Amino acid sequence: YAGMLIQSGQAKQALQMLRRYQLDNPNANIPYGLMADAQAKSGRLADAYQTRARYLESMGDYQGAMLQLSMGLRLPKLDTDTKEKLQAQM
Repeated sequence: YAGMLIQSGQAKQALQMLRRYQLDNPNANIPYGLMADAQAKSGRLADAYQTRARYLESMGDYQGAMLQLSMGLRLPKLDTDTKEKLQAQM
């Protein structure tokens, strides 16, 4: 359902739904791809890069995760807190 919301231009609603799912099911694997897509399409690009990095790290692709975080750090107009979060994940 979240995928349909994203495709129909309702990324913020999809993101809210995915967050609720994550809170209600803390031990379940979250659909990282859907979460990152919803974050990106709702204007939360830094969060999308972080989510993709978490996914890649969980799959053992540390180089890919580092690349995602590096790309996130290159975003224009990053606030200090977001920059620190991305750097800490590296």
